[in-house]
Amino acid sequence: MTDVIVKRSDLNSGILQEYLNRKTIENLDKTCKFVQFGEKPVVQSGYNTIRWAKFTRLDATNVSDISEGTNPDGVDFDATSITATPSQKGIVVKLTDLTISNTVIPFLKGAAERIGVAMAEKIDSSIQATLLAGATNIKYGPTFNQTAENNVTGSDIATGAALAKWYAFLKDKGAHPFDGDGSYVAIIDVPTYYDLMSDTSTGSWIDTSKYATPNKIFAGEVGKLFGIRIVVSNNITTHPNTASTPVTMHPIYVFGKGSYGVANWQNMNIMISPDQPSTSNPLNLYRTVGAKVAFGSAILQQDALLIVEVAASDIS
Repeated sequence: MTDVIVKRSDLNSGILQEYLNRKTIENLDKTCKFVQFGEKPVVQSGYNTIRWAKFTRLDATNVSDISEGTNPDGVDFDATSITATPSQKGIVVKLTDLTISNTVIPFLKGAAERIGVAMAEKIDSSIQATLLAGATNIKYGPTFNQTAENNVTGSDIATGAALAKWYAFLKDKGAHPFDGDGSYVAIIDVPTYYDLMSDTSTGSWIDTSKYATPNKIFAGEVGKLFGIRIVVSNNITTHPNTASTPVTMHPIYVFGKGSYGVANWQNMNIMISPDQPSTSNPLNLYRTVGAKVAFGSAILQQDALLIVEVAASDIS
């Protein structure tokens, strides 16, 4: 039997490509918090716009009493469409030949991991921007106690009791829950999570380990309170208000099922330049690792989305 020793020079680019693709996708799944909750339509090849149909809402006021032998009058019923178009994002990392000549795998692996994190953060940030720019239900202060963003003070931090109001707001709007027990979801940042955990009145907190179905936990989910499942992200975009003493606003995204959609035109694709000279790199002085993706997002149900802007404790 021949004793085969596999050397680095024996590895082909296809094997390396497969490894990097798997690794980057793992990072993307672990980091993204908003993508998992979006409605995801199938985008047909060749189309640059995706449309979601939204039917007119019918309620009890549209139902009539029937007099014997007489049909009720017809009621208006129509549909509107909500559209999204793709936005392409990309990133490229260049590695010099001297950087990778002695330790090829560690440097390419590190680049792939960081690319995955950066892409995930960009996707999440883009979805947040869509929601914040288009939402009609934006409230200020934890219990909607302020009338404008500039009225929010440093003491307007999230409390356990505030979640009960958020739940009641969506329930009253008729937002569809995410599970059989009627729960909604809130995505919060780390300082806001700290404030909730520091609230001594948060006595009804249910840890994920105590869920009846712990196998159905969302990425980033830490527990449930007053009918709202809490997901924590360290990638929530904050901004200062324009008060005379500016306060940093920490948006909290509270929503029901189907509140927004995320359409994918192009799966995230990893590209590695070949280890050979080219017209732009005649001396083969570097190799590149890059990624690109094309996606779009849109609000589908305004009454299923609530954004609450609050202050938060300084945890630095």
